[in-house]
Amino acid sequence: MSRDKNLSCTIASDDIEKLKNQIQTSDIIFFHGGDTQKLQKKLEWIENLEKLLDGKIVAGSSAGTLIFSEYYYENDNDSYHKGLGFFTLKMICHWNGQQ
Repeated sequence: MSRDKNLSCTIASDDIEKLKNQIQTSDIIFFHGGDTQKLQKKLEWIENLEKLLDGKIVAGSSAGTLIFSEYYYENDNDSYHKGLGFFTLKMICHWNGQQ
């Protein structure tokens, strides 16, 4: 691996076109946790998001992983939601065996 690579971190833009450009020009994308439905609604505005992410390293935590599943469960309000459907699986994050 070349040590001449530049690594930079950019905070996602609230502007959809700028965010789309950030995704297009990035090799690695991390979706953080937070408000799952708010994040999903924002990403639903990006046309062909799945195609834009193709070939990139995509990682996430909490809400940043839930949104990509077909369906997900939110512990905070004990509810089920339809995700973006990139993965044909159902996700439960922060599972507590006593629930």
